[in-house]
Amino acid sequence: MERLEKAIEQLTCKFEASLASNSSTNNKDMKFPQKTFRCFHCNGRGHMKRDCREYQESLKQQSGGQVVERSPQRPLNSKGPVA
Repeated sequence: MERLEKAIEQLTCKFEASLASNSSTNNKDMKFPQKTFRCFHCNGRGHMKRDCREYQESLKQQSGGQVVERSPQRPLNSKGPVA
């Protein structure tokens, strides 16, 4: 019985260590170098359209100087929006 408990404890430690290393690895893998981004609005490098200063200014001008914000998105399931 002691051997089994020790094996479970070792597996638990390995599993927790694996989770910790995977979370930091996954975060690194999800990021792309900023230099590779090309803006679809101004064609500049280093940012995307949503972060483009020129694009943000054009949105302000179109809306009469007011900042336009996106409405919050609601999660969906197979039946539609989740309440």
